[in-house]
Amino acid sequence: MKRGFLNSLLSDPSSWSLIGANLTTLILAVTYQWSLLEMMWIYWFQNVIIGFFNFIRMSTATNLSTEGFSFKGLFFKGLPFKGLSFLADASDQMKISYFFALHYGTFHLVYVMFLFGFAVEPDLLGAASPGPILFSALIFFGNHLFSFIYNLGRDEGKRSLAGMMAFPYFRVFPMHLTILVGALIPHAMVLFLLLKTGADLGMHMVEHAGQA
Repeated sequence: MKRGFLNSLLSDPSSWSLIGANLTTLILAVTYQWSLLEMMWIYWFQNVIIGFFNFIRMSTATNLSTEGFSFKGLFFKGLPFKGLSFLADASDQMKISYFFALHYGTFHLVYVMFLFGFAVEPDLLGAASPGPILFSALIFFGNHLFSFIYNLGRDEGKRSLAGMMAFPYFRVFPMHLTILVGALIPHAMVLFLLLKTGADLGMHMVEHAGQA
């Protein structure tokens, strides 16, 4: 591990907040034997929260870099993107932010339909009750709200529009992959929840190091 990365981790309260949120969820999940379906619902909510705050960042950030940003053959509300990089003005930035919200929201709408489908087959992933799900969702909302406020000024000028649009997808896939793989290996859920925490933390650090 590079010294700079370790120093950033130790000095970053938002990273410790994220660790605390994940470990609290892990401890509660083990103590009260939450089902896999409950865990998937919890991390679905975390995904939505990540997308919500990313939309706010995209739509309000200034001095965004547009390096590497292109849409090929896409037309969105009359705005053409033909594989060209361009300097987005304030109007373009909002349209791109809304496109992210539409795309990311549609992805999670399909996702939630699968979760509701699993709910009618409790023998597959277990039953789910709203209490643990909503409680953990509130924990993660508090964590991401704190991270948003804490990093608001620190991230200024380090962001790229392309990275901000793509990064939530890179962040949520490892979380759910570890949960699903952990479910296939008996007695390994705690291990994979820890791996999920590590993946979540690593992507958080990369994001706020200005590499996104």
